[in-house]
Amino acid sequence: MQTMPALALRGLTVYPKMMVHFDVGREASVKAIEESMSSNQPIFLVAQKDIRVEEAPIPAIEEDGILLKVKAAAICGTDVRMVNNGYKGISPETPRILGHELSGIIERVGSRVTAYQPGQRVAVAPNMGCGVCADCVAGNTHLCRTYEALGINLDGGFAEYVAIPAKAVSQGNV
Repeated sequence: MQTMPALALRGLTVYPKMMVHFDVGREASVKAIEESMSSNQPIFLVAQKDIRVEEAPIPAIEEDGILLKVKAAAICGTDVRMVNNGYKGISPETPRILGHELSGIIERVGSRVTAYQPGQRVAVAPNMGCGVCADCVAGNTHLCRTYEALGINLDGGFAEYVAIPAKAVSQGNV
């Protein structure tokens, strides 16, 4: 496997450690990341093998949520599989911002968040379950019937900003 250097544009670092496996083409994928980072526009998965750089508003946050300014995001095998195979619920009508391996600086906190403040540097665990079912209690959040994850079924970190939902904040994912 060929190794690619990290792309560092506008203070955001993307580590395309598995980019060479994208069937949509390495050049097209790297071009999409470079375009995204230089324009602060997110990378959307629109359909199988269809990733696009498009404009999006800064996400709103819940009273118990956090707005994170993304400073680093990485590509992993899950991103590759989602691009190559598509993912349920993702379509041209319901695209998804990819990226679930992320860290950054807290830009804003919801009115009911007390444990975090703007300016803090944090890493984010993207997976969230209900927190009370047998699977969650056993530490198998990924098996929860109500499983959600940033960059999978919630917009993720291949953007300038990402909204960290209240569930992630209360479960200690930040």
